[in-house]
Amino acid sequence: MASDPSLLAAGLRLAADPWAWFLPGSLALGGGFGLLLRSAAVARRSDSRKGVNGDSHGGRPGDSHGGRPGDSHGAKPGDSHSKAARLSAWGLLLLALGTAAGIGLAVFAGREDFRSGGPGLRPWVIAAGLSLILGWLVGLFPRAAGLPLLAITLSGTVILWLALEGWLPASAPREIAVLTPFTLNEGGSGAGARAELAVLERDTVPLIQPVEIRGGEAGLVIERLELEGPLRLLRGSSFYRVTGLLGAGRAIAPAFAPRSGLVDRILPLLPEGDPAAAAELPLARHWREASEIQKLAVLVPLHFVLDPGAERGSGLELLASPNY
Repeated sequence: MASDPSLLAAGLRLAADPWAWFLPGSLALGGGFGLLLRSAAVARRSDSRKGVNGDSHGGRPGDSHGGRPGDSHGAKPGDSHSKAARLSAWGLLLLALGTAAGIGLAVFAGREDFRSGGPGLRPWVIAAGLSLILGWLVGLFPRAAGLPLLAITLSGTVILWLALEGWLPASAPREIAVLTPFTLNEGGSGAGARAELAVLERDTVPLIQPVEIRGGEAGLVIERLELEGPLRLLRGSSFYRVTGLLGAGRAIAPAFAPRSGLVDRILPLLPEGDPAAAAELPLARHWREASEIQKLAVLVPLHFVLDPGAERGSGLELLASPNY
């Protein structure tokens, strides 16, 4: 889809983010320790076989314990020692990579990131601890733990990627919609306006549609999504989608039903018509946000902009202004 960053762009963004090195570094450290323990176990088994092959039977060629090539006790100690050396080398390499990732994070993230808690430091520390344990298990049992870990990681990545379909990255300053009234009826209870709404909507395709608004004023309603910790690595941390216009009585009318997805099932916004509804989980927050309501004037465009300076979320605030 056009709204999805390319794999190359996503890879470059991850490489430029020092926090993205945190989890692979922890996984490498755990894997290094696991491989070193496995190497020591292989070396011990080799020494024990060597002791069995040199026992009181003397290792005669015809003896059932004599170390024949097809015998269960006939593994060559040299092969086991070679395997142990290879495992030890890989373990030391992973330990070096994990240490380098930790040093890189400490250098490039800066002290202020750690003092201020970084991008949600607690979930990162928990995820790093889990990565350390998983890496240790993979190093000790590469088939029993490594393949399931790979399957879980790939499945989680695909699920998160699909869950963010229809969401646009929230960056500031950014104009996200323009409302242009063509006719305006100020006749008391029948007041309303016919207008055209241009929205930078799904897949970054400008969508222009006619709308009818009750009353002589309007605002914009969007849904916001904030991801924290490791969840933000894949596609970013802050997203939005346009869901409706705010008319008289702060009612969302008209409302644009967004494409229902995983976010709506896990973090539903209830009640449906509440422009301030919110839902939250430890690593994700989903809420509606409405701009201030502005008076409409014929052929005077009303611009809706994500602007920096807010105290909530990622520091973005939805503003409405005829003079953007």
